[in-house]
Amino acid sequence: MVCALSVIDFQSVVVDGLLPPAWRQRITSRLAEALPRFNRSGLTPATVTTGSIGPMARVLGAAMLPLEARFSPDTDLLVRATTARSNEPAALAASPAP
Repeated sequence: MVCALSVIDFQSVVVDGLLPPAWRQRITSRLAEALPRFNRSGLTPATVTTGSIGPMARVLGAAMLPLEARFSPDTDLLVRATTARSNEPAALAASPAP
């Protein structure tokens, strides 16, 4: 999760999906406890929360991606605008289709 936070600006990590609610809560608690032990200097602070959608979470999240890529006024919404090397494009994956 920390590796993903270093590439994409997440304000919140939501644990949801097909898992039973008790398991989701347990995973959420353990992630929240483990997160402060990592060096996250320079990263956007993120919280860990338990989702409430359940089995449809993956489907709804996947359905949102093409809509965001095509219609979002902020193409850097999901990907950081800057990289360590300034000569590389930062948001290729988030660029809307032509």
